[in-house]
Amino acid sequence: MKKYLFAFLLLPMMWIGCEEPNTITQETLSKLHGTWQWSKTSYPRGENNLITPDSVGYNQYYTFHQHNAWTLIINDKLVGEGTLEVKEWKDTIGNKGSFVYIDLYNELTGETKSSFVRFYTEGDDTFLVTSGNPYLGGGGVIIWKKISSK
Repeated sequence: MKKYLFAFLLLPMMWIGCEEPNTITQETLSKLHGTWQWSKTSYPRGENNLITPDSVGYNQYYTFHQHNAWTLIINDKLVGEGTLEVKEWKDTIGNKGSFVYIDLYNELTGETKSSFVRFYTEGDDTFLVTSGNPYLGGGGVIIWKKISSK
């Protein structure tokens, strides 16, 4: 009887540990891979609500590598690198479904930055939109153009 009790208790533990991969996560990771050039940042309020590389005098490039690694280059200088995790946030406040976000852990600074992400295309170009949590003040909306799939 003890053998069956042990198996009965172990079976649910094995089942819980074997989850299906999150399809949103896998889809987002495959879309993220490559190099993205900062196009513009817009803010919902204020006088200077649109910032571009031309208006501030510098360029930014995120590269998302295989195995959940990333780098951030500003004007040819490495300013961030680390690992990322793609997650799903379910809107229980406004019941607007779920949203994909990424956590970027910066190994150079020890900080983690979270951003909601979505993708869109215009003609042959693909864009990544990142933004903060709208329930926590939101911040700016940043548009990145994909310039390489490597």
